Amino acid sequence: MKSLKSIKDKYSRKRRLHNSKRDNIEKELTLLEEKRKKLGYISWIDELLRPIAEEVIKKYPDRTYDILGPFGLGSKTAIHLYKKGVKGDNLFKGKNCLSITFEPKDLDKAELEIVDYSKDTKRYAKNTIGEMNGFNYLTIPIKSMKDILNNIK
Repeated sequence: MKSLKSIKDKYSRKRRLHNSKRDNIEKELTLLEEKRKKLGYISWIDELLRPIAEEVIKKYPDRTYDILGPFGLGSKTAIHLYKKGVKGDNLFKGKNCLSITFEPKDLDKAELEIVDYSKDTKRYAKNTIGEMNGFNYLTIPIKSMKDILNNIK
């Protein structure tokens, strides 16, 4: 028969080993969490939409641009192209402000689509969450910069 001391000693050894392993894992987790925080995140607006805006503005040398959004459940985000020298309320008169709105689809694949405001599908009734978030408008897949340039209004 084993003595009580040998049973306790065996338990104590296992407990110390277990605690040591757990402590090491917790230290690793802390280090990984610190690395994750330093890594940060990639902003689709800064890394995908802004470079698109930088290319678009080259076709409009008489304008400046601004990125607005994201807005609502669909994270719709617009690029506004303002005519240089126009200020205040005049920014939105006539063709002083051209605009295109995007909705992210699969950001792991860098997929954005253009929101087509030309036709309201009326899928969602007035004052519903879907209607208020702009889901009554279809989106257009983007295959090239030409698709973007052709949809600026």
